[in-house]
Amino acid sequence: MFRFLKGLFGKNEEETLTLAVEDVDGWLEAREGELEERLKAQTGETRETVVASLQDLRGVLAVLGDAEGREDIPSRLKTVTDRSLPSFLAAMEQQIARPLPEDPDGFYAAAADLITGILKVQRGQGRYLAGAFPEEMKEFRQVTSAIGNAVNDLTAVVKEAQAAQKQIDAARDALRTFQAAQIDIVRAGERAVDLKTEITAAEQDLQEKTAALQNLKNGDAYREAARSEEEAKTCLDRREEAERAVQNLGAQAARIIRKAERVAARAGGKEEAKMLQACIRVLDQPVSAGAGEVEAALAPVIRTVRGQIERGDLPLKSKEDRTLFSEGGKIEGAFTDAFAHLAAMRREEEEALARARSYTALREAADLEQEIEDLKAGTEADRAAQAEATEQVAAETERIPERARRLRDALAPIAGVPVTLEGEGFTIAAETRT
Repeated sequence: MFRFLKGLFGKNEEETLTLAVEDVDGWLEAREGELEERLKAQTGETRETVVASLQDLRGVLAVLGDAEGREDIPSRLKTVTDRSLPSFLAAMEQQIARPLPEDPDGFYAAAADLITGILKVQRGQGRYLAGAFPEEMKEFRQVTSAIGNAVNDLTAVVKEAQAAQKQIDAARDALRTFQAAQIDIVRAGERAVDLKTEITAAEQDLQEKTAALQNLKNGDAYREAARSEEEAKTCLDRREEAERAVQNLGAQAARIIRKAERVAARAGGKEEAKMLQACIRVLDQPVSAGAGEVEAALAPVIRTVRGQIERGDLPLKSKEDRTLFSEGGKIEGAFTDAFAHLAAMRREEEEALARARSYTALREAADLEQEIEDLKAGTEADRAAQAEATEQVAAETERIPERARRLRDALAPIAGVPVTLEGEGFTIAAETRT
């Protein structure tokens, strides 16, 4: 059998082929082009054989067509001939009328279908005609055999071409894997360099901001702002202490008034009890109620409580409790003084806060401190990313020789000789027989 691929890529066994990685893609394209040209040439030869054979086949069919209805056919075969010959001729004409495409793949598929169809008709209607037309059918079989042999030869060629194409495709896959690794190395290396540049710039910025923060804290404006901030905090503490004093006074008064409310309830004084309950609700939150509401709620209650104390209905064990509701107006003055002190502390706090807000040094320092923390976090992340990129470069570089060997091994069957593969920084020598 003619093997058109023999010697397509083969060289002298003592030879070797040296390829640079950057030339591999073009070399594979050239080999693929040679493969296509050889397949196209062999297909053309087969086409010529098939076309010529079909012409011969038409001649045989014409002879058989002229023989239809002949008187010299033995009577025992005439019935069979009259029935089979027309259908045989029609079926065969249908087969040989099949178009034969120009492209190798299309032609091979059409030629395979053609010989399959011809053989099917020959084994069908044609099997009854050999007795009546022995010479014509003998010639028919010879022509059919010529077409079949040509198609079989082409089948072997196509299979070898497909195998060679698989080798080329495998080599391309190995090349793509190798090139992808090289691209990853370049990109990771570039990223590592970029990150190093960013880290250097961030460290410089960090030094500058740290120095600026230190200078700011050493300055008079910062010290004055810090002092003002401390004053504001002290005023805040005083205001809160004044609020607690009002709250405690309210709690003491409410505790006494609850006792008075129970006394009134036992005595049946419903309206009096309601008035006392309303006052208790105000005294539970005296700071939020305010001086005016507390004073208004206390005015009628004080008379009721003092009356219960004088009658002995409300005994108070604590001297502080008795003094608070004494006739000397202790409770009224206590709340007046407490609310006045609270108002003074609030004004003092507002003034201190206004002074503190007038200084910008503390805000500037806080902004710088946040920027420094952000820079530190960003630099830390960049260092981790740089280490990862550096490790990727090292790992991918370490795998380059193995990937190059795989590419070399994929190229050798196509070249037909041992292949030496060269690239930037490496040479994978050919594996030759010793």
